Amino acid sequence: MMTRALIRECSACKAELVKNEGCNKVTCRCRQTMCYVCRKPIEANYNHFCQHVREPGKPCIKCDKCSLWEQEVEDDVIQAAREAALNEIEAKEPNFVKSSIGPSLQPTAHQLAESPIEWPHPQFPLQFEFNQQNFAGDPAILQHEFL
Repeated sequence: MMTRALIRECSACKAELVKNEGCNKVTCRCRQTMCYVCRKPIEANYNHFCQHVREPGKPCIKCDKCSLWEQEVEDDVIQAAREAALNEIEAKEPNFVKSSIGPSLQPTAHQLAESPIEWPHPQFPLQFEFNQQNFAGDPAILQHEFL
């Protein structure tokens, strides 16, 4: 699923960029180099990124530079963007997030009382008894023997 949270914008030409593989040093078609992690323009070298050896997936304990190879999890980015948007809306309109839009997904007690579920359902009986009345008018079925 593609969302705006996954798209980066070039600081020079405003082209939209999405990285699907490779390191976090991204070069736009206008030749602007940027960091995919922090979204800032960087020099054409790798000095912006952490050069320390560390365990994969663990943060560096020697510096706070961006990781060259660490990949973001798309679902985490989308969830963070969703939470940020909800927090922003809630700050402006405190009751907005609490209000529901559309019908409730859960049936109310009143709805359940009005339409009780019959079991077995009259249209779908649990057993089927074979007799000639069930297949009246269909000679092809009546020719077969049933055990």
